Amino acid sequence: MLLETDKLVVVLVGLRAGQKITPHNAPASVFYILEGSGWMIVNGQRLPVNKGSTVIVPDGGSRGVEAETDLAFLGAQAGKM
Repeated sequence: MLLETDKLVVVLVGLRAGQKITPHNAPASVFYILEGSGWMIVNGQRLPVNKGSTVIVPDGGSRGVEAETDLAFLGAQAGKM
């Protein structure tokens, strides 16, 4: 966790090749891929991601991650409001 306020949560996440975060519903969020490659699953759609990719998930949308290689990303989402 890099930052947590009532309105914003920012995290730095690292996954090893083959690790997954199963799809789950969450507030509006933005992800920026720092290193590696894999897949973001947004509302059931599997999107390829690699270094430099940005993914935006709408409020209440479902999102998950699958690391093809070691993967690092920043995530920011709306906090408690």
